[in-house]
Amino acid sequence: MMAALMAEADKRRELRNRLLTAAVAAPVLIYCFWQGTWSLLLLVTTFSILGVLEFCDLQEKKGVLAFRGTAVVAALALNLAVYFGGLAAAAVTFALIAILLVLSTVLGPYQETALQRIAGTLFPQAYISLLMSHFYLIRQKTMPFDLSPLDVEDGFVFLLLVVFLAMLNDTGSYFGGRFFGKHPLAPGISPKKTWEGALGGALTCLATALLVKLAFRIPGAVGPLVCLALIVHVMGLLGDLAESQLKRSAQVKDSGDFFPGHGGVLDRLDSLVFVAPAAYYFIEIWARYRLS
Repeated sequence: MMAALMAEADKRRELRNRLLTAAVAAPVLIYCFWQGTWSLLLLVTTFSILGVLEFCDLQEKKGVLAFRGTAVVAALALNLAVYFGGLAAAAVTFALIAILLVLSTVLGPYQETALQRIAGTLFPQAYISLLMSHFYLIRQKTMPFDLSPLDVEDGFVFLLLVVFLAMLNDTGSYFGGRFFGKHPLAPGISPKKTWEGALGGALTCLATALLVKLAFRIPGAVGPLVCLALIVHVMGLLGDLAESQLKRSAQVKDSGDFFPGHGGVLDRLDSLVFVAPAAYYFIEIWARYRLS
C-alpha cells in the first residue's frame, strides 16, 4: 500500500515538473521560431552541443572515448554551415571535420584509441547536429500552401506546427499510456511504452493537424496535413525508442538532468532529431508534387 502511494506521488511530482518545464520552454521556443535568425541559431546550436556532450557521456559508460573539445567545435561548425549555406555546406564541413579528425590521430598521440575516438566524435554529429540542423531549413523555406489569414512567414508557422505536433505526440503518448496502457510496445527497450500510449499520441497528432487546418482556414491540404501528423508520430516514436535503446545500452535512466521532470537534453530531443529531417523532406515532396 505504501509503495503504491509513493509511486503515485512520484508520478504526480513528475507531471508537475513536466508542466512547469513546458510552461517556461513554450514562450522561449515560440519567440526563437518567430525571430528565426540569431535566436534560432543560438537555440539549436546550444541544444546540439549539449546533446553531443550527453551522448559522449553515454558512450564513455561503455568505454567509447571521444574528443570532447573537437565534438563541441564540430557541432558549432555544422550548425553554422547549415544555417548559412544549407546542406551542401554541411556536407563539405562534415567531410573536412572527418579528414582533420583522422589526420589528428595519425599525427597525434592517440594511435591506439584512434578508431573509437574517431567514431565516438563523428557519430554524435551525424545523429544530433546534422539532424537537428534541419530546423533551420524548415524555418527558411517558403511553404507550398496558402496561409492567407496569417500575416506571418510560412516557415515560422510550419516549424511551430512540426515542433508542437512532436510535443503533443509525446503528451498524448504519456497520458494514453498512463491511463490506458496495458500492452507493452517494446518491453525489451522501454517497458513503460505501450500500444495504447502510441495510439494516444497518433490520435493527438491527427486531431491537432485537423484543428490547425480549420482554425487557419488552410485551403485543401487535408491529405498532406494528415500525412504530416502520421510522419511526426511515427518518427517521433522511433526516435524515442532509439534513444531508449541507447540509454539501456549505457545502463542509465536519463541522459542527464538539464530539464527538471524531463531528464537531459537528449531525453527531450529524442523524437525531434528524427522528426525534423522527416518533416523537411516531406515538405520538399509536398512542394515538388503539389500534393493537396
